[in-house]
Amino acid sequence: MKGINQIKNAKGFTLIELLIVVAIIGILAAIAIPQYQTYVAKSDVASAVQSLTSLKSPVESYVLTEGVFPDAGKESDVGINAPSNGTIALALVGGGEGTVTFTYSQGGPDVQGKTVILSRSATGTWTCATTVATAFAPKSCPGA
Repeated sequence: MKGINQIKNAKGFTLIELLIVVAIIGILAAIAIPQYQTYVAKSDVASAVQSLTSLKSPVESYVLTEGVFPDAGKESDVGINAPSNGTIALALVGGGEGTVTFTYSQGGPDVQGKTVILSRSATGTWTCATTVATAFAPKSCPGA
């Protein structure tokens, strides 16, 4: 008799209850993972835009002292440090015109190999553009 009472008092989860919990976790993961990847891509682009924006003052100073936009290879003269997730390159277009380009070498598939470009006109006006999809680009730097 003692064995029957032990079976009746057994506590635990049934297989159906466990399957329902696993299914709910799967559904939540299917929704959360793409949202997280979008968040990471947006944050990567915002970081690159901020890195380039912080270079406006040193580049302007270089243009005022040297009379021309810094050309490729002058990154150290402007104080550009190599970021961990990509490269920053300067390009002289002519006179005071040029571009500062951030190219992603690491990151998710949404940003890897893409660029963020900050361009300076001869009049000193700065514009931003990126090859990253519009969904990930900030409003201040429209995407492709």
